Amino acid sequence: MDGTEFEDRIKLLYEDMGYSVEKTPETGDFGGDLIANKPGERIVIQCKRYSHPVGLKAIQEAATAVLYYKANRAMVITNNKFTPQAVELAKVNKVELWDRTKLIEALYSVTRSEINGILAMVYQRYKKPETEE
Repeated sequence: MDGTEFEDRIKLLYEDMGYSVEKTPETGDFGGDLIANKPGERIVIQCKRYSHPVGLKAIQEAATAVLYYKANRAMVITNNKFTPQAVELAKVNKVELWDRTKLIEALYSVTRSEINGILAMVYQRYKKPETEE
């Protein structure tokens, strides 16, 4: 999976969580890869598929992208982890960080809820009608 495919997967995740999601241009994106919207909520998301920990630059980009995209908040999502400096800067700038562990939890949570929904539909369809006495 390359960086663009990673962005596409995060887009699908947020759509599964009930957001409408738009991708920004691949170049000149002003620090955001995705914009996720729900009523009253607008999130700018910076996606980083890295083979090394994510550093300060991604946090700086996401923090400034909030103003440009008129978002309520910013996130950086990675398949890796974050440097201690990145974590510190994210706290100061209120940028939410999802590392590999948080991302896996979110993917599992959405998948589990989808499976439960499918099972409930199957159960309703095939359950035996209650008999009257």
